[in-house]
Parts: sequence; structure tokens; C-alpha cells
Amino acid sequence: MMDERLAMIPCPRGHEMVVKTAQELATSYPEAYSQGFQCDLCHSECRDRAMVCTHCAHCEYDVCATCSNRIAHEVMVCPAGHTLQPATATELQRENPAYREGYRCDGGHAWGVQHFYPVRHCSICQYDLCPVCVNNRLGYPPPPV
Repeated sequence: MMDERLAMIPCPRGHEMVVKTAQELATSYPEAYSQGFQCDLCHSECRDRAMVCTHCAHCEYDVCATCSNRIAHEVMVCPAGHTLQPATATELQRENPAYREGYRCDGGHAWGVQHFYPVRHCSICQYDLCPVCVNNRLGYPPPPV
């Protein structure tokens, strides 16, 4: 059984990610994935057809199982020490209607209102980290432009 948290791995552009095997990717996208895939975070080559990854169909962005598990299970905290939880746009808006307009990432960059999900969110402080900042905190390179 797959860990539900793997579906909360962030695509850097805010698209929904799905959990797939290399075989499923090769079947769905034979030209791009016939030889497996390369993790866009650690750059490892994943040629085993049974290998699981988290995949964004819009960007062809792939995260191997090792990196996906690390992101899904990494405990991050806000400056006050509260645990940040993965949250989708719907969950944020349900908690606070002000999130209908998006959110401001508290990770240190000045990009203005964000619409990339899932975020890491503190419900107590309303502290939010965008997917790029989550990956940066984990030491992964910035996404391709």
C-alpha cells in the first residue's frame, strides 16, 4: 500500500503530483520514459520498471521514491516550533477564506502571492512555505525554469 503523503510531494509549478511506477510511465509516455526516468531532485537514474516515483504529467517532473519519502516524512517547523503540515489550496481556504487569493511564502523570497501547492502550513501561526522553499530546506536544487 502506498503512503498517502507521497501524493503531497510538491511540483515546483504547483501541479498535482501522482504516484506511478516506471512501468506505468513507460506505458503512458513511451518516448519519454522507455528507458526509465531521472529523479529531478537527486538526479539518480531509475531504470527498474517496478521503481515508484511521484510524477507531474504537466511538467514531466519526476521525484524518485527515496526523495519522495524524504520530502513526505521530513518534519519541518515554523519559527515558533509548530509542525508544518502539507496543505492544498482547498484545505487552506477551508481553514481561512483569506487564502482564496493565494498565500505569501514565508521562506524568504519576495515573489508576492503564490499559487503553488501543496504548501507546508502552520495553522496556528499562518506560516507557509511554498514547494520551492520546502525543497530548498531539504537541500535540493531549484527547479528548472
